[in-house]
Amino acid sequence: MAYGSVNTSGASGRETKALQKRVENLEKSMEGLEKRSGWGDPTAQTEAQVGQVYVNTATGKEFVCTAVTEEGTAWEERQKAASTLDAVQTRVERLEKALTGKETLTGGTDPTAQTQGQVGQAYLNTTTGKEFLCTAVTEEGAVWQEKLTGGTDPTAQTAAQVGQVYINT
Repeated sequence: MAYGSVNTSGASGRETKALQKRVENLEKSMEGLEKRSGWGDPTAQTEAQVGQVYVNTATGKEFVCTAVTEEGTAWEERQKAASTLDAVQTRVERLEKALTGKETLTGGTDPTAQTQGQVGQAYLNTTTGKEFLCTAVTEEGAVWQEKLTGGTDPTAQTAAQVGQVYINT
């Protein structure tokens, strides 16, 4: 699975629209599903797949399927975001959780061994925009490796980058 890096601070309108389109395309390819709709809110008996969106045509409210269990389908109302960027971030978080089963952790500093995580879980340093991936959990704590991004050849890594996760964007 490839992760890309998105540094949103100071993002231009064009960059935001491009990011929105990428998220939209990911949602469509991941879900392969169309939005469902009906005259009322969805219930546990409303069939769907995790990540599928349902629109109440009477109120315009949108819901996202968060789980499908023996008891039925669980739905969460999609909240209106304060900004376009907030809306995209919410959608990215939902996609990450649907794809990996894990939420991306965030913090203002790089993760340490004491930063609790699960193997395969992502971490975003919100100050620098750097992304990390938990590659192991040992008795000493979590092992985090920075995800390298960019269009460069991963074989041209420096000695300091050996062992880091690389994503060609």
